[in-house]
Amino acid sequence: MNTFQKFGNVVVEHQEKMPLKRLIEETDKGIITKGIIGAYSSDYISGDFSVTLDECSLIENGNMSKIENVTIGGSIFDLLMSTECVSDEKVQSGHFIIPYIKIFWSLL
Repeated sequence: MNTFQKFGNVVVEHQEKMPLKRLIEETDKGIITKGIIGAYSSDYISGDFSVTLDECSLIENGNMSKIENVTIGGSIFDLLMSTECVSDEKVQSGHFIIPYIKIFWSLL
C-alpha cells in the first residue's frame, strides 16, 4: 500500500467561504481544475509535489476559457497556507472530499 492510500478523513476548511460562482466572478486571474494527475509521486514527508492539472480552465476577470497541459509544483504546506477562501460546494477527488480552494499564487 502506498502512502497516499493511507490518508483518510481529510477536511479543508477556511473562515472565508462563498459560492463557487462568486469565487470565480471575483477572481482577476487564476486557474480552476477538477482534478490532478500524478499526486502519487509527491513526497508525503516534505510536502513537495509536481502534478498535472486535469480538466482546467483559465480565469481572467471572472471569465473562464479551457486550457490544457498545465503542470504545477511546490510545497503543499505553502499552498494551503496561501488559501484565500474556499467554495461552499465540495467535490470528491480520490480519497478526499474538498471544496474548491482559492489560493494566492504569484506566478499566474
